[in-house]
Amino acid sequence: MVQLLVRLTTEPGQTGQLVEALHSVMRGAQRQGVCSDTHVALDADDGRVVWYFEDWTDVEAFERHLRSDRFARLLSVLELSAEPPRLECRLISESRGLDYLAAVRGVTAWTVEQRQG
Repeated sequence: MVQLLVRLTTEPGQTGQLVEALHSVMRGAQRQGVCSDTHVALDADDGRVVWYFEDWTDVEAFERHLRSDRFARLLSVLELSAEPPRLECRLISESRGLDYLAAVRGVTAWTVEQRQG
C-alpha cells in the first residue's frame, strides 16, 4: 500500500477555495479504481491547515498516477498554499488493527473492542 499525505496552509478566507480544488483532485483519483481511499480534512487545531490523503493498493499504479495529468492538477493546487506545503509518500508493507493491539496487550480482540465502546 502507498499513502499520499499533503498538508497545505491557506490564506485567511481562502480555505473553502482550497478544499473545493482538492475535492476536484480527489474525484479524479477515485475514478482511477486502484486508489482505495481519499480524504480532505481541516486541521482541528488550525482552521487554515488542510490535509489531503490518498491510499493506493498498488505501487505501480501510484507511480503512474505521479506521472499523470491528474497528479499535475494536484501539484497546481499545492501552489495555492500560503506556506510551503508538506507532501509525503508512505510505502506501507503491513497494516494491522485491533488484533495486533490485542496480541501485544495479551487480551482478546473482543475485550479491546468492549473497552472502546
